[in-house]
Amino acid sequence: MSPTAVAEVEAQKKRVYMEYSAAMYTQLTRLFIQVPVFVSFFLAIENMVEKVPSFQTGGASWFIDLTTVDAFYILPLLAAISCWITIEFTMQEGKRGGVWKNIARDGVALTLPLTASFPNE
Repeated sequence: MSPTAVAEVEAQKKRVYMEYSAAMYTQLTRLFIQVPVFVSFFLAIENMVEKVPSFQTGGASWFIDLTTVDAFYILPLLAAISCWITIEFTMQEGKRGGVWKNIARDGVALTLPLTASFPNE
């Protein structure tokens, strides 16, 4: 591609961003909000396990003691499957969409070992 064509595409992209009040890094702001929320939820639940004794006798179905590891890995599997379903139904494929969708799918593959390895104490 010639430098003038690249400059023209960049100018057109800038016009579209201005017209629709879109910012290139708007999606990253959502990430910067979600990560601290996830970490605070995780730390709060981890703290509750130590201080709420009813977690050892409450629960339902196959997880009676909420302070122990899920021996069947059902909850990590459900987390990975729900992430995969969300990606398949919400991410669009286009010029670069297919690449990002594959990256997201790889992220889902990492979700299972990540959620299964959360500390249980």
